[in-house]
Amino acid sequence: MAAVDKHTPGAGGPRATLRRLAARSARRLRTGRPTLSIVVLAAGGDPGRLHATLTSVRDQPSPAIEILVVGYDGGLELARSTAGDDTRVRFLAADDVAGARAAGLAKAKGEFVLVATAGDRYPANAIADLLPALLPGETLLLADTYDDAGPADLVVRPDLARFPYLGRLVLPRERAVALAASVPDADADAMPVALAALAAGFSSTPYPAWSDDRGPKPRLFTVRHDPLPGLAARVGADLASLLATEGAARQQRALGALAVLRPFLESAEGADDATWSQLVEHARVLLAEAADQLESLDLVPRVLALLAAADKRAELVAYAATVTERRSGEDVPTVVEDGQVRARLDVPLPPDALVVGEHESSLVAQARRLVLDDDVLRLEVFVGVRHTHQVDPPTVAARLVNGDASLGLHVRTGSDVAVTRWMDETEHDHDAGVVELSIGVQDLRPGAWEIELDWAAGGLRRSGLVTGVAATGSASRRPLAVAGHAVHLVAAHGRVALRVSDGVPEERPATLSRIELVGTELRITAAPDVDTVHLTGKGLAVEARSGAAGFWTVPLEADVWGQGVLPLPSGSYRLKFERAGKRVPVVPASTVVDRLPTEHRSDRHRLQMLLSGETVAIRLDAPLADDEVGIRSRWKQRAAYAQITEPLDDRLVYFQSFAGHGVGDHPLAIGAELARRRSDLDLRWVVADSSVPVPPGFSPLLVRSRDWYDVLARAKHLVVNVELERWFRRREGQQILQTFHGYPSKAMGLGLWRPRNLLPSQIEAQLDQSSRTWNNLLTPDVEMDQYYRRDYDYDGTILPLGYPRNDELVLPGRDDVRAAVRERLGIQPHQRALLYAPTWRDDQSTNYRAAQSVTHLDVEEASRGLGDDWVLLLRGHRFHAPSGTRGSRVIDVTEYPHINDLILAADAAVLDYSSLRFDFALVNRPMVFLVPDLDTYTDSTRGFLWDYRETTPGPLVASTAEVVAQLRDFDGLVSRHHADLVAFNARYNRLQDGHAAERVVDAFFSALLD
Repeated sequence: MAAVDKHTPGAGGPRATLRRLAARSARRLRTGRPTLSIVVLAAGGDPGRLHATLTSVRDQPSPAIEILVVGYDGGLELARSTAGDDTRVRFLAADDVAGARAAGLAKAKGEFVLVATAGDRYPANAIADLLPALLPGETLLLADTYDDAGPADLVVRPDLARFPYLGRLVLPRERAVALAASVPDADADAMPVALAALAAGFSSTPYPAWSDDRGPKPRLFTVRHDPLPGLAARVGADLASLLATEGAARQQRALGALAVLRPFLESAEGADDATWSQLVEHARVLLAEAADQLESLDLVPRVLALLAAADKRAELVAYAATVTERRSGEDVPTVVEDGQVRARLDVPLPPDALVVGEHESSLVAQARRLVLDDDVLRLEVFVGVRHTHQVDPPTVAARLVNGDASLGLHVRTGSDVAVTRWMDETEHDHDAGVVELSIGVQDLRPGAWEIELDWAAGGLRRSGLVTGVAATGSASRRPLAVAGHAVHLVAAHGRVALRVSDGVPEERPATLSRIELVGTELRITAAPDVDTVHLTGKGLAVEARSGAAGFWTVPLEADVWGQGVLPLPSGSYRLKFERAGKRVPVVPASTVVDRLPTEHRSDRHRLQMLLSGETVAIRLDAPLADDEVGIRSRWKQRAAYAQITEPLDDRLVYFQSFAGHGVGDHPLAIGAELARRRSDLDLRWVVADSSVPVPPGFSPLLVRSRDWYDVLARAKHLVVNVELERWFRRREGQQILQTFHGYPSKAMGLGLWRPRNLLPSQIEAQLDQSSRTWNNLLTPDVEMDQYYRRDYDYDGTILPLGYPRNDELVLPGRDDVRAAVRERLGIQPHQRALLYAPTWRDDQSTNYRAAQSVTHLDVEEASRGLGDDWVLLLRGHRFHAPSGTRGSRVIDVTEYPHINDLILAADAAVLDYSSLRFDFALVNRPMVFLVPDLDTYTDSTRGFLWDYRETTPGPLVASTAEVVAQLRDFDGLVSRHHADLVAFNARYNRLQDGHAAERVVDAFFSALLD
């Protein structure tokens, strides 16, 4: 096929052309030192702003610029997927923002260094225009005015005022290297103001830090930062910046200032009248300056600013709340009109104000599969346009580009729901985003060929490059041998190229020639000399059954804790081949790799076969249907749930314990008692996947299945020990029993939300999700009722009837349970078992259902100190990931299904702030409280309802050595604290008589028992 000029109309537009010219020039000059290194600090969680910054940086067409993207907190992968096709880009990984600054400054190769963060924007050609003005050794502060505390060589040059850099410093490389060495450990308050601005990573003037003159310092965990006290400084800096610039630079500064104004506007609910007036006036000034370029500003800050400028405070507050509710606040319903994407928002703004700019509705494309089919190379690509529906087949043109050469490709479009899941948007379907590109073998020439796409559908047009390769698909496979060449896809520096090299690649002998799901089992054909096959993962090793001629069957089930064979839990698994006791690499044949990734569904699992490096990995998930998987499907089903109007079913009862990963706690005890009395009821137990066994008399209810939403809407009675979903609304007549899952002692409800500095509307939202959803609440004692009334503003029914979960801890038969559990765990009769169960720390949470584990107890030191007569049972909080430790003296029981079994099996416990101490006290065995962080936890991490020391019937210690010392004197420990335990139970556990479940069923289900 003849080559065509890739710069002809329709080949990507002028912006893409500029990028290609810059990239080509950079390749030609790549051996020289760049004049300027732009260090982009890329954090995860803000894709819109990071995308805008990387796009504006890439649009600088100078080969004398190096772009160094330093990612942390998930930002690196995000940056790789958005950085595009620029060979000037390099990537580094860092642990946090301080490490990112240090790494970026140290690794920059340019003679000058400029640091950018998400949200910074640079007009096309601006940086290229700046480069000739840079003078050796100068430290430039662009535009903003600072105090005289700056460094002696700081130069504020009026001739550079036209460059809109939002107060950034341009440093000589030597100063950048020196700063890199000092910033991570520096005291920001002692640094020169100008350097502090760079070190903090802020645009222009940083938000003022917390100071003691603003009142008591709030608790440290997830505190909402209130930017409003810094508004006057922000406004002053913005106005000074605008006065120093003219023309296009002035517009760009206004746009940057509007982006930075977003958190102030989102906090407008907390503003007094004077502050609100200042916000209104400042928004009007900035919008007037940026009027011609507003479409290039992200939608969210634009809408916030326009509402403020129109003095629509109530509407702004309502819109800000929806932004918070939506994931990242970025995906919104849209419509394509006149070749533009417009958001459909319930805000009093004209349609033109709601245009979603091209930078936010860009083309994204990822290579998924690469297969050689006779003399044709077929490349499957997932393609989508952000924030737009893609349900009808688009028109797509594609070509390979290498320098000035271009090769047109045959395109075939298709549909797959996996594209919508990959796009990961709440409001838009992208099923029709499968594009298959066919490349004739005879057309391949050595070189690195980029893949350009022109996309059109519904009056909308977009162009772009394939910038990602699915690591789990055949597109990331080893080089293929194609017509005497080695061919494979290479992803580097934010671009993807089909690399064609001379020579045929060496192929490894395949040991895996077939793998498929048949019914509920995996069937595998391995090399003839493989004599053992295992499937490993989640701490398990499932042995395959051998068949004839290398045929193996892997049952997707196991007996995990000696309680019966169950389907394997959700998670990632790998095949393990052995020959004569030695590992054999699992090398898939080309025919196996061709199909990856592939997905199958049985009545037990949703199974994916994925490429992982050079082998195959297995991913097992809950057996949800195609239209039940992914965030888009969840939002659709929530909308359908809200429309259900069928009458409530008196016989339908919903039970949920935590997130459905186990069967236990108060709902289990209550459900078992109800099932004993009313076996005719339709009892549903929520399960996360098929590995969770439901109690006798119950039917499983799979989380996020269509049936789950239906039962939530129609069940007359619901029993839960955690909050229901944020979107759940109690229908008239529904009875919700909130049992909670631990004795109240730590700060909760309003006692948490107010110190976190939440806005009034945010507190109202928390109450809507919690106490306003319940109409029945279980407490362990009437004295605890006051705390729920106060801290949840709760005025519904309270059942102070004791805790049903603990019935089995005091009833006859508990000794038999203890013996059976100890035998199951391998604890010898002469050994004592120590249960170590630290709670989670709010200030170490990574999201609302995950946290780093606490390691105050040195397990190895404790094990050595206690000796062979002790076994340590490590029980992490449900938010902690299990360690997988399993041996004769240390066993990780984080995922053991029943906490009461562990309480009964243990001879002592090491605890901290967990409510488990109230339960463990019922077995009258000693507890040691390892609390080296007691003061911190009390004052700044979470705090308590009353003095923690009143609830600790055992010694408080601060080290592993002290724990060991207490336990080695076991008889003395029991003797010293026996009276404390008796008094503790008399005060807190007086209703734990073994009949709490009976009382709760009598009270809550009275209408069903008449």
